[in-house]
Amino acid sequence: MANLKINIRKVAAEADVSVASVSRVLNNRAGVSEEVRERVRKVIEKYSYTPAIATHKRSSIGIIICQESFVVEGFLSLVLSGISRYSFESGSDTATLFVNPARKDSLGEMLRERNCTSA
Repeated sequence: MANLKINIRKVAAEADVSVASVSRVLNNRAGVSEEVRERVRKVIEKYSYTPAIATHKRSSIGIIICQESFVVEGFLSLVLSGISRYSFESGSDTATLFVNPARKDSLGEMLRERNCTSA
């Protein structure tokens, strides 16, 4: 029985769990008991629920260039061009980060802010 008005909050309410638990089940993450996981799956199956974001989710490739000079020439330019072309053809986005070596400790945070799924 498909219900177009079902959303993650309604799944959570019917399964008597938090929205975070439903999200963990949908993304196959740890932190949810098997009992809760099964209750959420039953509600998802009952309504044929598919999260809207998951159907439109695009992957993003993060390119990190850690150098003091931000001039891109020669070989590096060819590599970036090739990655960008591949990314475009495969339907992915590309985020290129030019990072000063002194700030390399915040790379993970920078990639998360740009929703990169790989780097």
